Amino acid sequence: MRFRILGPLVVERDGRELHLGGLRRTILGLLLLQPGEVVPLDRMIEAVWGENPPDTARNQIQIRISQLRRLLDDTANGRLITQAPGYLIRPRPGESDLAEFFALVARAKSEEPAQAIRTLRRAGALWRGPALCDIDNDALRPGVLVLEEHRRFAVRRRIELELGLGRHARLVGELRLLVEDYPLCEPSHRFLMIALYRAGRQAEALEVFHAYRRTLSDALGLDPSDELCRVHSAMLNREPVPHTTAPDAATPPPVTGGPIPRQLPPMLSRPSGCDSELRRIRGLLSSDRSTVGGDRPGGGGDRPAAGGERPAATLPIAAIVGHDRPSRTELALQAAHQLAADYPDGQLYADLRGGEAQPMEVLRAFLRAFGMSVLPGSAEEGAAWFRSVVAGRGILLLLDDAGSFDQIWPLLPGGSPCAVLVTGRERPAGLADHQLVRLPVPGGTGTVPAPAASA
Repeated sequence: MRFRILGPLVVERDGRELHLGGLRRTILGLLLLQPGEVVPLDRMIEAVWGENPPDTARNQIQIRISQLRRLLDDTANGRLITQAPGYLIRPRPGESDLAEFFALVARAKSEEPAQAIRTLRRAGALWRGPALCDIDNDALRPGVLVLEEHRRFAVRRRIELELGLGRHARLVGELRLLVEDYPLCEPSHRFLMIALYRAGRQAEALEVFHAYRRTLSDALGLDPSDELCRVHSAMLNREPVPHTTAPDAATPPPVTGGPIPRQLPPMLSRPSGCDSELRRIRGLLSSDRSTVGGDRPGGGGDRPAAGGERPAATLPIAAIVGHDRPSRTELALQAAHQLAADYPDGQLYADLRGGEAQPMEVLRAFLRAFGMSVLPGSAEEGAAWFRSVVAGRGILLLLDDAGSFDQIWPLLPGGSPCAVLVTGRERPAGLADHQLVRLPVPGGTGTVPAPAASA
């Protein structure tokens, strides 16, 4: 058996591709994105039918799971496992391209540069396109974005190693393609400048810098980082430029003994009649998960005892959705202040201005709050630095007046023990229905229940 998700979803049995069909394909893709972890049945239903599932949804999922078991010749429950509150898949060694990719990337870390390059090329060759690119489903998007980021870091690490071995000339074509694919990614532009410069093509290297500066200014109103500007200046003066011109995007400068941010704005009023909403938010985000029950991914099966640590792979998120911004902000502040003691390593706040705030400016503000004076030069690096800084810390983030999931995504920590509270007018695509707390429609009464009455 072979499961391939690094590109279109392909499942092969005895060398022949299996025909999955629409619903089975979505269900299997959801399971394979998080192998070994339980995907709740309710989340599967929402992924397939959205907020208005048919009455037969649970039965239809169970039928598709049975069909998948037969297709996989897995009737003995060896790979596709039923475990409350849903299902999990556990591919065997050598069956998953995703597991092979991570194993190769990990192996390369301990190898000499020449061998590490070969290993990382093998890892890159496993990708046939964006992960699960043949399944258009918002429920898969967060996991797909995580995998794409891992892919990009592996490519960048290989390129850095190749530059270190003097292979700059052969990298120019590949780097030009990366710059086209990721026009706002500063490391790709930096590597292309270095490759061209070392190949004796100074004018082209300088043009790459000027083109990137124009793109960055037009798209985000930002300038290139100070570090990239120093690279540009060195090239103008025909000075040597090392290939490791910036800290690794995944490794920010260490933060030790820094301040603990307490950024929550004060509560100026207390919303009345919101006790049930507050209980739901606390249930989704409280560090004592014994109150969560089945509302969270993983349900009760992976819930530790009170006071225990959260599983690192799960990021608790609650989103308050409603048309009245003052009401949703007041509710979020009340909940955040009640939960602050559960997150002793700090509370961060950002007003996203309905989608107008740029992730880069928010990330730089967050990093400054932890005492960092050296700041990243790109949003991609900023997101990686932020996740590294807050990893293992109990941090509560309040992202107020969010616009879209694309705006939220770079600001998310990598997992618990952090938690995120989001407010917005509309539901951000990519967040599951069980993560939503809906406020009343203006002129209506009561909170809109989820999911059926929200149509």
